[in-house]
Amino acid sequence: MGKTCPYCRFPIKSAEDVVVCSACGVPHHRDCWEENGGCTTYGCRGAPGVAAAGTAPAPGARPATSGPVGDLVTQLLVTEVNSSATNALVCSILGLLCCPLLSIVGFFWGISVLSNISRLGVRAPGAYGKAVAAVVLGALIPVAWFLYIIVLDASSGGQY
Repeated sequence: MGKTCPYCRFPIKSAEDVVVCSACGVPHHRDCWEENGGCTTYGCRGAPGVAAAGTAPAPGARPATSGPVGDLVTQLLVTEVNSSATNALVCSILGLLCCPLLSIVGFFWGISVLSNISRLGVRAPGAYGKAVAAVVLGALIPVAWFLYIIVLDASSGGQY
């Protein structure tokens, strides 16, 4: 009594069904505890997704994604990776049209996208293809510009 449930942020009244976390001692409404699947205290061993051995997940580890929330998280990750891959590819292509430095930016952006796909473990074949194309174009376009300038200079007799 007199405490606030950390999940819903409403006061816990004396007549309500309460669960007290055995790991950290924080009280929760029973409905809130069950909806969350455990303790809501950050880093608590009683929180959902914490290893069965009672240790906190490793820093940087992705939480287990299952159910509707997990599907939404995966969908958002795929959307983000796909958007970045598209931007990298557009940047690489723009390097062909106006400035080879943009292709170099697209090259590194594409490498970053490929790294994120691998690190996050998401299945995004469209994003993967765009990122590979951005890397390839980002590497070839500056070389093509360089060769074009050399040929242009040679054809003008060094007057370019």
